[in-house]
Amino acid sequence: MQRGEAKCSGLTRPRSRAKTLTIQIKSAGEALEGFREAFKAVEAGRRVSRREGVYFTSIEAARNRLTPNRLALLRAIRTRRPGSI
Repeated sequence: MQRGEAKCSGLTRPRSRAKTLTIQIKSAGEALEGFREAFKAVEAGRRVSRREGVYFTSIEAARNRLTPNRLALLRAIRTRRPGSI
């Protein structure tokens, strides 16, 4: 960068690849069982694969959280790829 030049982070930042958000319905029992299995594996010294996602206990719970405005925000993030929100 030359002296006197302004650096705009939005122009110099490399574009990152889009991530996929996984949304699933799981009962509380299923979620606890997954935690139990992972905990036992760690205790035994085994590696545990990383799982990322958003889980709801019912379709009604998902509908309550994924309101039209929130879905519109997720769509805007996916299509416009803003540097921050």
